[in-house]
Amino acid sequence: MDPAPAERLMDAATGRPRWRALLVVAPHEWVVAIYLVLLAVSCTSAPPTPERNRIVLTLLGCMIALLASSFALRSVRDAGLLVRGLRRFAVIPFVMVAYSQLGAVVPLANPALLDMPLFQLDLLLFRVEPALAWESWNNLLLIEWLSLWYSSYWLFVAAFPLAQVFFPVDGRRAARLALSILVITCIGHLLYLVVPGVGPVYALKDKFAGPLPGGPIHAMMMKVASNGAQRDIFPSLHTAHMLFLALFCWRESESRVYRFLRWPVTIAAAHIITATIVLRWHYVIDVIAGALLAYLSFKLAHWLNPWWERRRAAAGLPETWW
Repeated sequence: MDPAPAERLMDAATGRPRWRALLVVAPHEWVVAIYLVLLAVSCTSAPPTPERNRIVLTLLGCMIALLASSFALRSVRDAGLLVRGLRRFAVIPFVMVAYSQLGAVVPLANPALLDMPLFQLDLLLFRVEPALAWESWNNLLLIEWLSLWYSSYWLFVAAFPLAQVFFPVDGRRAARLALSILVITCIGHLLYLVVPGVGPVYALKDKFAGPLPGGPIHAMMMKVASNGAQRDIFPSLHTAHMLFLALFCWRESESRVYRFLRWPVTIAAAHIITATIVLRWHYVIDVIAGALLAYLSFKLAHWLNPWWERRRAAAGLPETWW
């Protein structure tokens, strides 16, 4: 008689699930590993060239190094401060390497530009493109103010994860933060491949009365942006990350730190999301997609991480894996 499904999944020698090894790696690390593989696979749709092959090998090498380091670091029992810090930090360099390749990956995977369909969708849904409709309100002070807020996005996105590495934190809270931020980042980058575009600032240049009346802060922002992925508008990750961080601070407000941060982060999120439109980086549909991604990733962490812990406990792995 065929054994029960649960028994077929058990290792006869140890009495533990055969898929136990998969649970050693944290959910957010699997998210990044899958993301790296998908980025590499997306490049193979382009004709083979030395540059394409280099990118593919770089991404696959990062995936292998990430999983190897994760297995090694998370297999250590009674980990000290150094190992715990490395566990939390190890995933960050691989995401940064992937982002550094994104400017080349997007045109390899999808050379099209979909700005016009996004623009037409905005007009269909909202009857107006705000960047065009609000142009008469632009002035030097407003553009400089919003450029400053827009640029501050990187401080928030860096500070929250790095704080989990260098300060004593609640493990489960830190795990939720890590999973949500990385889900937003990885899904957002993959969607850039599906819906590439350069944004109103370039695609609708001829429809504006003139350039934005910016000063040195706006000029600095434009220079920094010129080093980014370029075709990275759908969804708006400025919206997704900042809205998630605001939701996270409110949800975790039993912590004194997050209770203090909830209003400042919410105010920053409102400014940065407004800036994405006024500064002509995004269409409204990009912002809506970013907001939806933020909410779904926020909810996902509250379901997936507890489920992962229960599976680890059933497999005989330590309860605290962060």
